[in-house]
Amino acid sequence: MAPASRKTMKEIVDLAEETEEDAAKVKFDQELRSEKDNYLRPGLFLDDPPEEFLAVVEKESSTAPLGICFDPSSGSDLVVREIKVGPVTELNKTAARSMCDIRQFDRVVAVNGVYGDSEDLLKELSRDKTVELLVRRPKPYEVRVSKPVVLESIPASHYRTGIVVEDIGDSLLVLGVASGIFKNWNNLHWDTPIRGGDRIVEINGVRGNAAKIARQLQDFSVKSLHVKLEH
Repeated sequence: MAPASRKTMKEIVDLAEETEEDAAKVKFDQELRSEKDNYLRPGLFLDDPPEEFLAVVEKESSTAPLGICFDPSSGSDLVVREIKVGPVTELNKTAARSMCDIRQFDRVVAVNGVYGDSEDLLKELSRDKTVELLVRRPKPYEVRVSKPVVLESIPASHYRTGIVVEDIGDSLLVLGVASGIFKNWNNLHWDTPIRGGDRIVEINGVRGNAAKIARQLQDFSVKSLHVKLEH
């Protein structure tokens, strides 16, 4: 048997470098495949969803419904109250992978590039069979307000906070804000006002039950309110 030829030092170094490069390439390919798999796995980024995204919905005709019930009470956008079977549910089947599915309580802030008045946005929905929605996810924020001292001429039973809400099971949906402590807060915080379509998810640590949350608003013995909302 012929003796194995001995490799020179240069050949040994070159072979080691090639082996290291091959191993690094294999590792990179594995990481890349894993990253792609994770991106396509629904639910992975639930803790970090996009704050705003475009959704392009194709309808059968310009007048065909989207399959969304909107609440225009804020005056400046459209809040998603309910999603029904239709073009949007079809869109959501694929959009959910990239966390760009339309969900209940999302806000549509523009339609086909049109911003502003809620009525204008509603009209724009039926202008064409292809509808481009700029969707914004609700953001959590907090409000702290204090109830005023009851005057002798104003019984506590007549006191109102000035906020109109709807019981939606586990939270309160804000329908509007009239004169009162929340209106005063809005006047001071015009850049982040409480408005129609916001959800009150907690008051003074009470959450998960709309009726119990509402009692914190109605009970005058509760002098201060720490309110957590989604806006």
